[in-house]
Amino acid sequence: MRLQKIWIVTLLLILAACVRPAPDSPPWNPSGADSTPGLPAVSLTGSTATASFRLLPTRLPGSPILTPTPDVPRFFPTPRSGPETYIVQAGDTLGAISLRYGVSVEALMQANGLYDPNTLAVGQTLQIPVPTPQPAGPSFKIIPDSELVYGPMSLTLDLESFIRSKAGYLASYQEDVDGETLNAAQIILRAAQNDSVNPRLLLAVLEYRSGWVTNPNSLSPDPATLAAPLGFNDNWHIGLYRQLTWAANAL
Repeated sequence: MRLQKIWIVTLLLILAACVRPAPDSPPWNPSGADSTPGLPAVSLTGSTATASFRLLPTRLPGSPILTPTPDVPRFFPTPRSGPETYIVQAGDTLGAISLRYGVSVEALMQANGLYDPNTLAVGQTLQIPVPTPQPAGPSFKIIPDSELVYGPMSLTLDLESFIRSKAGYLASYQEDVDGETLNAAQIILRAAQNDSVNPRLLLAVLEYRSGWVTNPNSLSPDPATLAAPLGFNDNWHIGLYRQLTWAANAL
């Protein structure tokens, strides 16, 4: 038994000695002189792309205000001009049928003399009335998308410098937020970043509701705005930060 083990070990050593190591090969260089003959050399060098940041041109006084999100053409299906019939299938509900044909459940019930919207029979024939056309929505856009969300253009506004230049009540305002004393610019920026809202918009809403940005009487604003500068009277949303948080969340 011992002799058999010695023979096995000896055989393994002989096999290991017969293994020939692979020759070292140079690293692949597509642009060097070692390229395959007949094939063109490929150069991997090139100019490095650099990010560019360009401000939008300033609008001239008197020029039209153009939105960066213009309306795209919309194509609507031709509305039905007459009533239709529908045969109830298994699993149908009156609500699903009303959505399919663009009519209300009440209109379906009235057209078919139904008293219970939950009672339908398979094979029942329903009269589908002509849908009532809805009034078109306003074409006026309150604010473009780029001015609502917190995007790259939000970084172009220096809040502290802007607020300080207006010398209003906001320039000297401070508030304790989560155990930290913040000035007005820091409060607006935190509320804007938390809800991804443009700080310009929050600043404009604050000025519209309370006048804190440009109020010439910077030491004594309207007392009615001290607890709720945005006009939202609620026991929880007291102070500038919570008022801005409420507004940003609503936007």
